[in-house]
Amino acid sequence: MFSLFRSAYTLAKKQSDILLINPDRFKRFAILVLILLFLVGCSQQPVQESADPQTTAPPVNNNSVPSHEVQPQIHESEFRTGTLVFVAVDSSTYSQLKLEIDRYVNDVQKDLNLTVALKTYDSAVDPKKIKQDIVTEMQNKKLEGIVLIGAIPFIKIVQSPTGDYPSDVVYFDLQNTCDYDAAGNIESSSLWNKCGYMAPFHDHQFWIGRITPPQNGMQLLKNYFKRNHEYRMGTLQYDKKMLAYLQIVQADVNTGARDNVEQEFRDSLKRGWLYSQSSVDLLIPTDKTCSMDGEYLNKLDQESYESVFVNAHGAPTMHECDITSDTIKKHQPKALFYEFRSCSVGDFSNPDYLAGQYLFNGNGLVVSAPPTVVFGASVVDEGMEYLLSRGMTFGDAYRSVGNANTWLLGDPTLRLRYNVQGNAKISVNVDQLKLDKLPVCQRKPTMDFRRDCGMQNVTFVIQNIGSKELTIKSADMVYNYTPDTIPETGGAMGTVALYKPYEFDELHNFYVWYLSPGENVTVAVVFWPHQKGTFGGKVRIWSDDPTSPLTYVPFTASTS
Repeated sequence: MFSLFRSAYTLAKKQSDILLINPDRFKRFAILVLILLFLVGCSQQPVQESADPQTTAPPVNNNSVPSHEVQPQIHESEFRTGTLVFVAVDSSTYSQLKLEIDRYVNDVQKDLNLTVALKTYDSAVDPKKIKQDIVTEMQNKKLEGIVLIGAIPFIKIVQSPTGDYPSDVVYFDLQNTCDYDAAGNIESSSLWNKCGYMAPFHDHQFWIGRITPPQNGMQLLKNYFKRNHEYRMGTLQYDKKMLAYLQIVQADVNTGARDNVEQEFRDSLKRGWLYSQSSVDLLIPTDKTCSMDGEYLNKLDQESYESVFVNAHGAPTMHECDITSDTIKKHQPKALFYEFRSCSVGDFSNPDYLAGQYLFNGNGLVVSAPPTVVFGASVVDEGMEYLLSRGMTFGDAYRSVGNANTWLLGDPTLRLRYNVQGNAKISVNVDQLKLDKLPVCQRKPTMDFRRDCGMQNVTFVIQNIGSKELTIKSADMVYNYTPDTIPETGGAMGTVALYKPYEFDELHNFYVWYLSPGENVTVAVVFWPHQKGTFGGKVRIWSDDPTSPLTYVPFTASTS
């Protein structure tokens, strides 16, 4: 989803020498791109962008060697004293795997320099009890994320247009703001209009990951923690390469869609900064048979990919063309990390769920997969890939750009890149922004926000205090929604402007701002409240600062 809005975002930026986006226009751009890229039922018609197909991302080491050091760099902006990861495990699993789980907890504490609180529960525990324990542990600590191991209970999202599906969103809802039915499940509509977890540009305060094997999976779980430890220690061998299987194209292989899909995918790779074109093996069907499945499986058998991307129609225990849970159990893929744009493959309520087979059979460590029907595009999530390229954990990258219909299965505390180097350093001159006495600006179809609602703003300054050039990729806003502040019509409620001309980065096919050492730029923040009240959120600055790829500036806003 981030990739699609980023495409619209880029189009909007081409219209001005500064990033000053009218939210309604931004929304129209995004909707246009969504319409062009999506088809109902998890398929899409991609849009070809104008780009040089020979332009590549920075080269990476493709040798079959460990990809990181034993003692990784700690990200000062994300990991510090007073930060907490909460681990919940069912009592039966812990009693059988105490050695492995205790070692895992110790690894996370050392790797990320934070506190890990481990709690065990009966598999029939009420999620309310787990939530109470999380809140208790959070006292005087910032919650970084939650890891659920084994048979920790989940709830269902009910009354969804696509049917009920399992979810751990209940653990996001520590203040119980969602609407629950008598069985403790959450009504789908309240995720948008009550607790806001699927509202646009939601500021997720922490991440959640689930490590739950398919049925009869205790040995699979034991093996998982073994290779998790080996990965952190740098002894798990693999190639820094991606395998991408865009099987979704099969139905439209003769319509010209194939070339468009390939171009769009390669453009998204450039914007992600994680893989060069030469380090990606791309499989796109050339006919309407299932012959490409064989090549896909052969590559999974023969090569140790770092990551795999799949866009194909799916169901809980299969994805097209004909890859089933039994197929993956037989082949035992060597790849480590998976991203699926396939409906329902992440339905962990199914004892034979396909994403679980990818995660636990073979060398899997993290799988990003939807537990329900989704609308997917054949582009990598470039925002997530960029943050992973800068050394963020899967959890923090997902929290920053992920959407509520795709879950992290496996361990969110892992990283793809360690010891990210660079001498650029971002600095901001404020701790918080405040906008007071703003007029209410109710949305209308033909509204021009700047004309109809004014341009009252606050400013702050970004400076490069490092010794090398700083690249700023983007600036945007996320919101701390409460039930009375969620915009009924969706879309952003504010915008951010950098008062400096942007430049086109040909290497990554994107518009950016460059700051020389010592140079600064003024940033203006405009907010248009849609109703009376007090609002809050953060301005986010995306940059190539090796220790702070995302810089946050909190803001509050109130009406007159």
